[in-house]
Formats: sequence, structure tokens, C-alpha cells
Amino acid sequence: MDQVFTTIYALSIRQITGIWRMLIMFGLLALTEGLTIWITVIDDATGIVELIIPSTIMPLICLIIATPLFSDEIEERTLANLTLAPIPRWKIVFPKIMAAVSVGGVPLAVTTFAATITALSGNGLNISGGSILTALSASITILIGVICYSSLFAFAGTLTTRAVIIGLVYIFAWESALAALLPGLRYLSISKFNISIMRWIEDPNLFQSATLEVPGHIYALIASIAVVAITVPLSIWRLRNMDVQ
Repeated sequence: MDQVFTTIYALSIRQITGIWRMLIMFGLLALTEGLTIWITVIDDATGIVELIIPSTIMPLICLIIATPLFSDEIEERTLANLTLAPIPRWKIVFPKIMAAVSVGGVPLAVTTFAATITALSGNGLNISGGSILTALSASITILIGVICYSSLFAFAGTLTTRAVIIGLVYIFAWESALAALLPGLRYLSISKFNISIMRWIEDPNLFQSATLEVPGHIYALIASIAVVAITVPLSIWRLRNMDVQ
């Protein structure tokens, strides 16, 4: 990995780790684990892992981490420092998305692992190799979702400095409200892709508490890859063609 790539990666991490973003992110993570512990005491908490994390916590964290990657630089007129330099555009886009996945994805994966272990132990299961493997599978699935959301929201940040508003509309209007009213929209929902993959790679007897319909896992895998394969080149194209002055 060359110096340009690592420098942009390091600068991007510094950019998105402001105090307020970190407080919000770790507040959401603490709320997730706390809610899991509380529900485990009185009921089955596996729904937290299967629904709340991929449908709400994950997209919100990716939104606050990934959208500023480009939108803040456009608003502050600092993106020109990168785009006017003789740097391949992919060496700008890739390290920024990697920074978002590192900052948001790793803590979220750890929280998902802990929440899964907590939920499974609350079902009367001993902490064993099987439950640890299930928790690892959940964490890996969440990382897949983080990559998808980060790619999408980073691209949104190249389009407008109001990308956070677009992201909130996508999360709560498109993925939550409209997808519930129009089941066909689950085929265009990253969170539904993630839930489908999670159900597939984990023990199907553990994470079927919800009646939520999701796409088949093959479609979900292909669609997840497609999200990244489409939005990353679009971000590169956008940097090549946008006016940053």
C-alpha cells in the first residue's frame, strides 16, 4: 500500500473521528448492548441482533461516519487539494471508504458479537464454540452491511452537502416505512439484504423470531456486491467530473 493511499486513509480517519460523532456512535453501541441485556432478563433478545442492529443501529452509524467523507470536504472547499493533485481518483475513494469501515464497522462488529453472546446466553445456552461461531458470523455479516452502507453514503456525499438528510430519508422512509407497506421494496433494501445473509450463515433456529420477509440469501449476496460495485465506481466518476472550485 503506497504512501498516498495510507496518508488519505489516515487523514480520513482523523476527519470522521470528531468528538460528537464518536459520542453518538458509542452512545448507539452502548444503547444496543444495554437493551440486549435488559431484554435478555425478561424475554428473548435475539431479535435485537437480527433486526435492530442491521435495520437501525448499523445504517445510522454508517450515515454519521460515511457521509462527511466527501460532503464536509466539499462544504469546506478542501476537496480541491486532493482532486487537483495528480492522484488517481480510486486512491481517494478507496481509503476513505476503508476509513469509514474501520471507524464504524469494527466497533459495531464487536458490539454485535457481545450482543449475540448475551442474547444466546439468555436463551439458556452455555457459551460454547457453537455460540461463539454464531456471534462471529453475526459480526462478519454486519461488516458486510457496513461496507455496503458506507459505499452508498460516501457516494451520496459526493452529490450534495446535505447527504445526511438523504440518508435519513433512505433509512426511515424507504427501508422502514415504505418497505413495510410495499414488500417488493425489500429487494432494494440493504438492511433486508443483511438480515437475509445473517439468517443464512447462522443457525436458522436461533434467528427466526421475526416474521419479517427478506430476499433469498443468493439474491442478497449478489445485491450486496452490486451496491458496492456500483456506488464505488460512481464515486470515482463523480470526483473526475465534479467542479470542486
